[in-house]
Amino acid sequence: MVTSALDRIAGTPERSQELLLDLSKALILVKYQLAREQISRGLAEHVETAINAVFEEASRNWENARRIARNARTYLDSLAVVVYMYSEE
Repeated sequence: MVTSALDRIAGTPERSQELLLDLSKALILVKYQLAREQISRGLAEHVETAINAVFEEASRNWENARRIARNARTYLDSLAVVVYMYSEE
């Protein structure tokens, strides 16, 4: 859900409250998963940091928010690979 919301923001040239709402829902889901111990605190913090960076920039400059969303998506994909690799050991 997080990466999907980031992808939609990255691909939308005009600022969209609906997309930011989707990202808010993704953040709530991350917090829920943390509370249920479905993800680690460290992973949750990384995801929250990425989401919050998009939120902060979206209020100032949508084009920069899109760039941050693209970078955050790449970062989270890389993080997922590392988590997967370590879980295999």
